[in-house]
Amino acid sequence: GHAVRVAQDGLSALDVLDDFTPDIMFIDLIMPNISGDKLCRIVRAMPHLQDVFVVILSAIVSEGETDFLSYGADACIAKGSVKNIFLHVQELIADSGKRATREWEPRIFGLEGICQREITKELLHSQHHLELVLDHMSEGVVRITRERKIIYVNASAVDLFEQPEEKILGANFPGLFQEPRCAVLSRISTITLSMPGRMRKSFSGTSGSCSISFPSLKTKTERSSPLFAILPRARRMKRGCGSMASISPGWLRSGLSA
Repeated sequence: GHAVRVAQDGLSALDVLDDFTPDIMFIDLIMPNISGDKLCRIVRAMPHLQDVFVVILSAIVSEGETDFLSYGADACIAKGSVKNIFLHVQELIADSGKRATREWEPRIFGLEGICQREITKELLHSQHHLELVLDHMSEGVVRITRERKIIYVNASAVDLFEQPEEKILGANFPGLFQEPRCAVLSRISTITLSMPGRMRKSFSGTSGSCSISFPSLKTKTERSSPLFAILPRARRMKRGCGSMASISPGWLRSGLSA
């Protein structure tokens, strides 16, 4: 038999992996709170999970949107009938040991009979365009759960924290900062979650200044407002004038600064 652990989303999976080391992981590509592709990259960045056999399950394979090898996965199952998925899962469990012997050849299972859907392709393109816009913003954008765990960062936020995205996702947002800023950001995020509305906090010090805002971006269909933090990106001035609107490395906890 097998010891099985189940997680409802990418963030929950990280909690499971805190005290459980699997031999094989089946990860849905489309998940809330950290998507499957990003969870794969986080897993591959963990030294004790380097050898785990990772399988991506995807409903958008036929749209050409599942580059599972770039995620760090070993195989991909195209979502079709439950019966076919079950058969592929059994086959992959039986063959997962081949990875250690270098006998495994990564491939996609279950492509037969899967048709491309234009509406899905259009939605995926819209999502990619939105991500491109966010990644070209000068401000850092961080999305945070009600438990203050980070589930999204754009390119500017990654630059500001000077750490790979894989290390930032799942981290406690206020916990990235040294005291007293950690405690202040914890209080502000609590207030923003309980009373949605735009809030802003400015920090200053000998090494620079920074203003972090928490806008309310709730849609009509959402029961609760997601929490976003908008961080200014460092803007260098002329030589001899220093810099402005940046996060000082001295404000971040050890291991999350340069």
